Amino acid sequence: MIIALALSFFSATIQPAAAAKVLKLGHMMPLVSIEQTSALKFKELVETRSNGRLKIEIYPAGQLGRDKDILEALQFGTLDLGVITTSPQTNFAKEIGTLDVPYLFKDWDHVAKMMHADFYDSLLQSTEKAMFYNFGLLPRGFRNVTNNTRPIVTPSDLKGLKIRVIESPVFIATFDALGASPQAMSWGEVFTALQQGAIDGQENPMITINDEHVYEVQKYLSKTRHIFAFASLCGSKMLFDGYSKEDQDLIRQAARDTTEYMLGQVRADTKNIQDKLVAKGMKVNEVDAEAFRSLIKPVQEKIAAEYSFDFFKKIKALAE
Repeated sequence: MIIALALSFFSATIQPAAAAKVLKLGHMMPLVSIEQTSALKFKELVETRSNGRLKIEIYPAGQLGRDKDILEALQFGTLDLGVITTSPQTNFAKEIGTLDVPYLFKDWDHVAKMMHADFYDSLLQSTEKAMFYNFGLLPRGFRNVTNNTRPIVTPSDLKGLKIRVIESPVFIATFDALGASPQAMSWGEVFTALQQGAIDGQENPMITINDEHVYEVQKYLSKTRHIFAFASLCGSKMLFDGYSKEDQDLIRQAARDTTEYMLGQVRADTKNIQDKLVAKGMKVNEVDAEAFRSLIKPVQEKIAAEYSFDFFKKIKALAE
């Protein structure tokens, strides 16, 4: 009888631990990228704070497709999480496109103010109607033009140059207004197009220019700083709404802490990235910023009105 009770107690006290809940996270960027660094930081925070009860499996480098594919997987509930550039999100939630208004952000301080503003959560929540959550923005830096023809100092220097842009009406309208010949194409085609001379240049944040080895096929980098680039940590609304409140709160806070961490990291690293690009042979130059801003002003408010003039005004006011 005693032995039976002891065995019963023993078996009751060493029940196997519950299996960890595995959440899959996808992004399209390489292993050396802001997206991967963000995913790893988020994974660390979630797994540590849940004591291993939640696990994050990261699928980088387009293993689950490009931004559009990852977004659709979130919407249909076949993927838990993604780190996705905000520009493609505009196709599903117009308000988030306000972030792409040219020359909206003055500097890094302005970006930081927006990420701590009272309307920030409302901007993030604009994607929920499209069945995915935006847990927080990941700053990637100001976009700059590269090309192989000449340094860009004034808008007239862009005249006649074929510049690859994101497949977005905002980017096309911006470079039309600046006098270039914008060429909208998928990023996967860009390196070869630059290599073969099918296009003259492209535009991206310095960190992407470095991570994607653009310096191997481009000579000039001009600091046009025309649009500030963001990615974001996203989640499937369909799946996330089924998590326990404890897990929802943990994931949201881990995402916010990740974006705050990345704000500091990317901002601090921008100067180092520029030095790396110069060391790799790129010629970096400043531009006549006021000439660019003056030329784009008539287009700026028109673009803002198509997305959210309210968010545009609120973001712009933070710099005044």
